[in-house]
Amino acid sequence: MQGKKYYVDNVAYKIRPVVTADVTQLVRVRKQIDSETENMDRTPEESVFTSEDFTTLIQNDEKHMNLFIVVEIANQIVGFARVERNTLHRFKHQAEIGLGILREYWSLKIGQNILKYIIEWSSNQRLMKLNLKVLSTNDRAIHTYKKLGFQQEGILKYDKLLSDNKYYDTLIMAKLNF
Repeated sequence: MQGKKYYVDNVAYKIRPVVTADVTQLVRVRKQIDSETENMDRTPEESVFTSEDFTTLIQNDEKHMNLFIVVEIANQIVGFARVERNTLHRFKHQAEIGLGILREYWSLKIGQNILKYIIEWSSNQRLMKLNLKVLSTNDRAIHTYKKLGFQQEGILKYDKLLSDNKYYDTLIMAKLNF
């Protein structure tokens, strides 16, 4: 799939497939996202993806026909998403979504447009089910997921320990592509 351009609140951005030239920016953006929110799985100290790691990931994603996309504003990456297919035969109809967006850009419907891009791609790939996990307190994301047809399938109780030293639940959500 080619890139798509969007214009929201006087800001132009593009969602496009990742290229290896993006790895330096991806390292920076990943670390910044991990430091801006606890909605992600890693702490900033655990965000140790190197340029080499991202290069390998991009190459493996191409090989396994996964999707890795970035969001650009004025040639700067401000978010990314990956869709990783399940390689086991009984689960090949499914893929797992992960995404992150810099906090400064949360109000531009980037998450919603990333998901629309992913849904279109997955339909073209004949994937029947898209899965994701979301922190139960991330109301904004949950609202967007439900708006686009994702349904809650389960809850992982006391799944994540956050900086306030409390445990939080994670919701398992999925969208069927029939």
